[in-house]
Amino acid sequence: MRNEWIDKSFLFQNITNSESLKLISALDVEYKDYAKGEVIYQPDKFEKKIGFVVSGECRVEKIRNDSHGIPLNLLTSGDAFGIVAVFTGCEEFPTAIYANKDTKIAYFSKNSIEILMKKNHFISMNIIYFLANRIVFLNAKISSFSSDNVEQKTAIYLLELSRTTNSKTVKFNKKLAAQAINVGRTSLYRALD
Repeated sequence: MRNEWIDKSFLFQNITNSESLKLISALDVEYKDYAKGEVIYQPDKFEKKIGFVVSGECRVEKIRNDSHGIPLNLLTSGDAFGIVAVFTGCEEFPTAIYANKDTKIAYFSKNSIEILMKKNHFISMNIIYFLANRIVFLNAKISSFSSDNVEQKTAIYLLELSRTTNSKTVKFNKKLAAQAINVGRTSLYRALD
């Protein structure tokens, strides 16, 4: 049985699909289904588990003080969330995660992750690489928000979008871009011109 989400997941890089399935089969992995629009995680409602998108798509947003969300990322098959919840003592999850379409999530407890790390050294290295890349991603977001002008914010946003999709061609939504860099659409249009 082949699970494509495993092949795409950072956790199982450099490990064969069959070996990954063997490792997973010894664990207590919980699978949950979510309907389109359903809340998966939010700051005050989350589990201290790492979630992996098996199928579907999730939207990650940072909730502002005015209750509006700033779009941060889209998660698809193989992508993960919740590492902060597992490896820190945080009492509040830093973002909100919603199902953009019908979605299935595989949840791994801290204990399950620790077992995987002990059984296969690639798992430990993959977690380190993942966390290092998150630091780079978050630094780019900080640069975007702290830039002095809309042109810089837009350029940083487009570069980061290109990096996250690993493509020189990106799908660009002006409304989402304006929300992501926290500027008005008119200002964004001028910056693009």
